[in-house]
Amino acid sequence: MYVPNYVPEPIEISDNVTLRPYSQRVTFLRRVLALHFATLGILAGLAALHGPNISLPTAGVQVVVYLLVLSILRIRTRGTRYDALFSNALFPFLLIGLSFVIRDWVEAGLPLWALLIGAFCALMYALLCGRDYSFVGQWFLSMIVSSVVIAGIINAVGFDAVRATQALALNMGYLTYVVYDSASLLARRRIGEELTAVVDLYRDVLNFGGYTVRCLRHWKKHRIWTAR
Repeated sequence: MYVPNYVPEPIEISDNVTLRPYSQRVTFLRRVLALHFATLGILAGLAALHGPNISLPTAGVQVVVYLLVLSILRIRTRGTRYDALFSNALFPFLLIGLSFVIRDWVEAGLPLWALLIGAFCALMYALLCGRDYSFVGQWFLSMIVSSVVIAGIINAVGFDAVRATQALALNMGYLTYVVYDSASLLARRRIGEELTAVVDLYRDVLNFGGYTVRCLRHWKKHRIWTAR
């Protein structure tokens, strides 16, 4: 008798990274995290440029539209070469739009610099872990080291309690999301699609909506939570 899971199975594509040898999986993750850290640096640089001013609502709408387009393209082209082609081509536009949002948030006093510290610690773990890569270990160790560094900066600069709490909370949320999503996307990416995996780290913030729909359809199909 077949008993379905309460949640749908994770999406997988053929010849994904999880099917490759351990060393190739680790190399893939290292490249993804390195590229992701590089994009954060690009975002910081773009946000610091004295360019045209775009209001936060306008920039926010643009970013959401780009994320939706990228998500729809992935759904329609998943498993084909067009997925990476279209995603990589549109990614620069997402970064430009997101840089305007970041500029406004920084001007409002949000301590987004904490994300760079968390991202750097996660990358250092990936580069130094050798053959003992653990997502739990990455989250735990990166969280400890980055939190200590952030706390030191907070103490040295003299941030108030609100800014200190925001910095530590942003770092925790960021590391939790990135470590979890980087583990999940291994089944959805192939070797050579590292840049597209970085795009996934950005657009997967919308996954909660798509995953909710998948769960509802799964429950309806297998009559879960309903009378038999």
